Amino acid sequence: MNRILNQKRLHQLQQFHPKLENVWYLVASATFSVCNRPEEIPLIYHQALSTQNGKPIDDRAKIIHELLESNRSDSLKADSLMESINETYKNPIQYEVQITKKLREALLITYPLGGLPKAINSLSQLKSVTPSALLPCVNQDVDITNPNLNTDALFQDTLRANPKTIEEYKKVTDDGIKYWNNVYNKVSNKVFHNISKSYPDMIYFIIKHTYGPLFSFNKILNEKEKCLIIVSALVPQDVDAQLYGHLKGALNAGCDKEVVSLIQDMSIMISTWCGVRSSNKISKL
Repeated sequence: MNRILNQKRLHQLQQFHPKLENVWYLVASATFSVCNRPEEIPLIYHQALSTQNGKPIDDRAKIIHELLESNRSDSLKADSLMESINETYKNPIQYEVQITKKLREALLITYPLGGLPKAINSLSQLKSVTPSALLPCVNQDVDITNPNLNTDALFQDTLRANPKTIEEYKKVTDDGIKYWNNVYNKVSNKVFHNISKSYPDMIYFIIKHTYGPLFSFNKILNEKEKCLIIVSALVPQDVDAQLYGHLKGALNAGCDKEVVSLIQDMSIMISTWCGVRSSNKISKL
């Protein structure tokens, strides 16, 4: 499969507009993930790591070049590349930690929007080029096949709390309802009941398993960032009603109207590069 990104296109994404300086890599990665081109995400990640405040950092462009030239099926080249990555980022600064955490979270957000398999593949691609010092700490001693396993141990490494009491479970639901109302505002009840009439179990999973624990979680991404990522993940999919709802939701969250339009334009451009065609009519603010 031919690579979509080259150095020119990487710079085009990063310099798309000054107002997108802090979110371009999140939006671009979410769009590539939904377009089922996760192999482009490592380039975006390292392009974001290689610059700060719009300026290149030392010689990190070398890693970008190696990624552009590398054949990921060649294990020797892959090992050499990871040696270079680990050496460059052996003492990561807060800026690099933040970019890595935000990108992981952005790709997680895409899973109920574009599909779980795509999100898994995208996070796997990201992991394959993440410096060892920036990988999440995970307890690998847990044996999931053990019939006597304490299931709480399965999720001890997650950033999200693992609800154990009725009150904690209720809070997840309350958080989901609050986020839902923030997005849909005046039409919250209408959208809720329309989905519920189609299948009550659908709205159950949306509130309790998507809006509650996923969309309302704000320890890594803020409300505006999450809204922009959701919009970018919906643009390639020709789901006009859902896109329009989240365009309005982005405004309800306080996003600048021009920024939301720029996000759409970037996602449309990436979708075109990927050969993912949307209908001629697409919701605009």
